[in-house]
Amino acid sequence: MLIYANKNGAHFPYDRGYPASEAPFRPAMADAGKDTAETRMNSYRNVVRWTVDRFFKRLFENPPTFLDKDQKEVSGWPRVAQSIRMIR
Repeated sequence: MLIYANKNGAHFPYDRGYPASEAPFRPAMADAGKDTAETRMNSYRNVVRWTVDRFFKRLFENPPTFLDKDQKEVSGWPRVAQSIRMIR
């Protein structure tokens, strides 16, 4: 079984990668209007949190559906994992 996931990464300028309302780490570069080690790190943390957390939240809220060895639909991560073990 192969599961392929393609997601956006965190690239500079970091403040373009997340909405301002989703920035718990402050001051970010856009807030401060300057690029310091602290503001850059906060901006980076915000973009990673937005891209990674949002990706996995969506992935686990909407798990994929697979067919097990008997061609029955299996959905939900615990049942999918169990079914994969059965197939092996």
